[in-house]
Amino acid sequence: ELISSLTLLKQRAMNSKRTQELFKGIGVIIDNNINNNDSGDRIIKIKSFLQEKNFPFLAYEELPFDYIDCFHSISYVILDWNLYDEEVGVAIPPALIDDNIEFLQTLKTKCYAPVFIFTNEDTESIINTLKDNGLYQNKYNHIFVKKKKGIRNGDILFSCISQWLTKTPSVYVMKEWENIINSAKTELYYDLYEISPFWPITM
Repeated sequence: ELISSLTLLKQRAMNSKRTQELFKGIGVIIDNNINNNDSGDRIIKIKSFLQEKNFPFLAYEELPFDYIDCFHSISYVILDWNLYDEEVGVAIPPALIDDNIEFLQTLKTKCYAPVFIFTNEDTESIINTLKDNGLYQNKYNHIFVKKKKGIRNGDILFSCISQWLTKTPSVYVMKEWENIINSAKTELYYDLYEISPFWPITM
């Protein structure tokens, strides 16, 4: 039974449309080019795809430390590792990397939303930095790191995420639980509300 459940999980996770359904909640995009449509950055294609599919999201050009306490119910985070230097190949100052690490560590205390790092930087270097700071394991990570150039359009984006989900069942299951629990809470609220708006007092 366990094997068949895992097989079903993989089959469903590999479906790009199903993956899109899982991440329909409010997302957060952090990229210094998010509002620069003339930049030619791949983040603009990602942004356009999400808008076309009616995915709601909050967009920030800098790390939103001031708002992180409000992120307890977000669906996902898309993060550009290099928010300050647009020139590919130029080393990122250690202080800026430290900011990324601090943000991700703080985010872990606020929510369990998966983090997608789409970057022009060397992905192995980023993964090693995440490992050194206890944010990335050799298997089953809630952080997904990929080169921006490999994401030519939104369909490829969610195809990559779908394949990642088959290797990270914990993220898949948590997203399923989150959607089911939210639906159940809404249904329960209105069932009780129809009995009486004062049900906490009268029941």
